[in-house]
Formats: sequence, structure tokens, C-alpha cells
Amino acid sequence: AEGYAPERGVRPVRDHEYYAAQREGRTWGGHGTMDLVAAFRKSSNVFFAQLAVQLGADRLAALAGRAGLDRPVVLFDGSSGRMASKPGLVPDRQWRERRGELAQAGFGQGRLLVTPMHVAVLVGTIARGGVPCAPRLARRQPVTEGPRLFEAATAAGLRKLMRDAVVAGTGRPADVPGL
Repeated sequence: AEGYAPERGVRPVRDHEYYAAQREGRTWGGHGTMDLVAAFRKSSNVFFAQLAVQLGADRLAALAGRAGLDRPVVLFDGSSGRMASKPGLVPDRQWRERRGELAQAGFGQGRLLVTPMHVAVLVGTIARGGVPCAPRLARRQPVTEGPRLFEAATAAGLRKLMRDAVVAGTGRPADVPGL
């Protein structure tokens, strides 16, 4: 309930339930100890902030680079020109000493910046069993796969976590019948 302060002088990271209780004049007791499944289901900022700091800037930067989050996503590259997203701003090795920024990036906030296309490609990679695919604007365009980002079992586990968050967690409003 107290949140997580990754370094001195930095406002603690808190979960959304803390702020909801504060707005209603209540005290929130916190989630207590939780594992990855519960943290994903509850969308726990505190859990993912701690995890990002524990993993460190080097490991997060390497993964973000492998996922292409630090590069533009090319939507079209032809004789009439090139259309691409902006590159993302992701944790890099310079964030080693900035634990507060690294913690914020762990749950998708702070200085972290990726485009909707980056997120779509990453979610598509999870859906495709860990193999990324370049976006296409037309069905007649060939499918262009990238190198495997992670193992199929990891992708299956992520799909399960994502579905669980929609069925039993903070993503319930997105549980559209038939989708």
C-alpha cells in the first residue's frame, strides 16, 4: 500500500487502487505479496516498477532493441517514398543511474515512448508465437517475418496472461463477446 520508492527523493510508484481509495477518502491496504500472474491481472504498477529496477537498464535496453521498439516501424517502402512511425524512446544504458525513470518505464509510463504501431507489432509477435511480422497495408503484400523474438512457450504464456487480465482483471471492459 505504501508503494515503491526506487530511489531517494522520488515520489513512490503506487497502484491505481491507492489513488481510487484516496479520492473516496478511504485507506487502501495494498495487494500484499503477489506473483507475476496476479500482478498482470491487477495491472500492478508497483510490481512492474520493482521488476524493471531488478532487471536493470542493460537487460531492458537489450530486449527493447531486439523487439525493435527503439527503431521506426516501416509501414510502406516503395518507389513513391517511405512511410514509417517514429522510433520509440525506451530504457537505454544511460538510465542505469536513474532508477526512478527505469521504474516508470517498467509499467509503460515516464519517459518511455512507443507508438501504437510498435505495440501492435509486439502484440502481433505474441499472437504469432514469438515471431514478428512487418505490418502490411494490403493483403496482396507478402508477409515479411523477422527473427524469432522469444520462444513459442513464452508467447503462449503471455497470451494466457493477457487473456486472464481481460477475463478476470483490470481489462474486463475489453472482454467483448465473440472477440
